[in-house]
This record gives sequence, C-alpha cells and structure tokens, in this order.
Amino acid sequence: MQVYYKVGDTISGDYSSLLSFTIPRETMNQFRPFTFAIFGDMDINSDSSDTVTLMEKTIDEYDLFIHMGDIAYTSLSTHIAVNASRLDDFFTYIQPIAS
Repeated sequence: MQVYYKVGDTISGDYSSLLSFTIPRETMNQFRPFTFAIFGDMDINSDSSDTVTLMEKTIDEYDLFIHMGDIAYTSLSTHIAVNASRLDDFFTYIQPIAS
C-alpha cells in the first residue's frame, strides 16, 4: 500500500513535492518477509556517496531503511543557522531513500 505525503511550512506556504512510501500488507493471513537495512554515522561527502548510491540501487530490495544516528555532523559548527542549513542539506541528500 502506498502512502503519499508532503512536508512543508503553513506560514511560508513552502511545501515539498508529493512523496510516498510503501507499507507492507497482510495477504490472506500470511505475511511476506520484511527486509530492512541499517546505516548511520554518515556525513555529506564523497565517502558517503558510495553508501547513498548503493542504497538507491537496492531500494526495491528493502521495505525499510533505518538511520541509526550521527546525522550530518552538525556539531562541527557553533552557529545554529549553519547547523539547520547542514541538516537541510543532509536530508535533501538522502531524500531519494528516505521518502
């Protein structure tokens, strides 16, 4: 079953494009195998591009990707605005596999 959604800000009126994800369905009281991949400790750089590329290539093999932490190393900056911008960049970077 596909679930469709948008994210955004009601004050500014800025919204993402329509995104979706698939949730498993029970069929005749039998469940199909549920597969997932776990990743983490990833920044936005050439080292992480191999991980993102592999996940994009194998996205149909998994029902779920779990990110376990250390999101984009935002603590490298002491300025909140820079941290927020870095988080925005990170989530845009992983959007093809996260949505």
